[in-house]
Amino acid sequence: MIILENILKLIFSIGLGYLFGSFLPGYFLPLWFKKVDIRKLGDGNPGVLNVKRSVGLFPAIITALYDVSKGFIPMIILRCIFNFPEFFVYLGGFSAVLGHKFPFYLGFKGGRGFATSLSLFIFLFVKLLVQNFSSVQIIQFFVFLVIYFLLLNIATHGVGDVFTITAFPIIAFFMWLNAKSYVGVLFLTILSVIITYEAVKNLLRDRFKFYTEKHTFWRILARPFALLFIPLYIFTSKFVVLLILGIILAIFSLLDILRILVRRIENFFQLEITKNFKIFREKEVGRVSSITNFLLGIFISFVLFEREIAFASLGFTSLGDMMAKWVGINLGRKKLFKNSDKTLEGSLGFLSMSFVVSFFLWFEGLLPLYIVLVGAIVSFIVEALPNVIDDNFSVPIISGVVMEFIKKYF
Repeated sequence: MIILENILKLIFSIGLGYLFGSFLPGYFLPLWFKKVDIRKLGDGNPGVLNVKRSVGLFPAIITALYDVSKGFIPMIILRCIFNFPEFFVYLGGFSAVLGHKFPFYLGFKGGRGFATSLSLFIFLFVKLLVQNFSSVQIIQFFVFLVIYFLLLNIATHGVGDVFTITAFPIIAFFMWLNAKSYVGVLFLTILSVIITYEAVKNLLRDRFKFYTEKHTFWRILARPFALLFIPLYIFTSKFVVLLILGIILAIFSLLDILRILVRRIENFFQLEITKNFKIFREKEVGRVSSITNFLLGIFISFVLFEREIAFASLGFTSLGDMMAKWVGINLGRKKLFKNSDKTLEGSLGFLSMSFVVSFFLWFEGLLPLYIVLVGAIVSFIVEALPNVIDDNFSVPIISGVVMEFIKKYF
């Protein structure tokens, strides 16, 4: 009986949320009052901005009010009238987002669901903060978000979607680390994925590039996955981390040696292994690759430094470099040095992500704030300078040495 009851609750929650979500005033109001199909006007989206631009202010206000609240209406009904458990209440709210994006009467092609997703995200975020954190911790987190926003806003010249694609995953990650209600965090994470996805679509529409070479795009995405060495270290041992890192480093070192010494091997690795997939970049012909430099820098960091400092060095290098590339490629305007391709904007992007790493390490009690902030600044300087040594190697080593020195003598 309990299983059947939960199945019925599941179906009812999804159905109720979907029905409220699938009603699109941005589609019906222009159709009723102006006799026009909003999908054939402007950008074709039955959302607030397109309604305002194409039809008028009043329909846009009605659309905004309903789109923002449509996720809460089924949640209130499920909680206050039917007294459903938390999971089903959240599911009803999330189903409203699905209804907005995939209304049955429009061939399952609706709006973006951004306003509905954002309002639910803010609700869950605030609720989880109040339930799981002290007022001091909440203030600390918001101060961090404001500083991060300001840094990134300067670096990107106000392109807000760059902040969106990083801030929402950061918030979700923060909640997974610290919140106790994982049901709420699960739905918050799903909403963050939807919001991030929409922001990425906006950036791609505006011709934002996430890579310099399409064939080696995987290497930029692989950077954040290097952070998996942190939980691996925590749940296993230093030996396991060094063993795995050492094996991967040995493989890429051998490939580099063979490429440099044998022209045929170099030519082979400059071909597409599969469609739009290559291991090495064109500018790495005859040179040690940035992958090898990155792996070597991280390997030495784990050998020489304390665990927490190695974590910081890894975070600065992997996340900072990724953001520096994204910002530098698309928004870099002011070159720092004549003989360098690095820009002020890209380096500030690097600093913003290094600040993120610093905050997490401090908030989780792994390192004092002054140590990680100095480490972040040192990483920023080393990355910005036109060094002869690849910064994928120099950033983790130099920042790690400085942090070790400060921790030992200060």
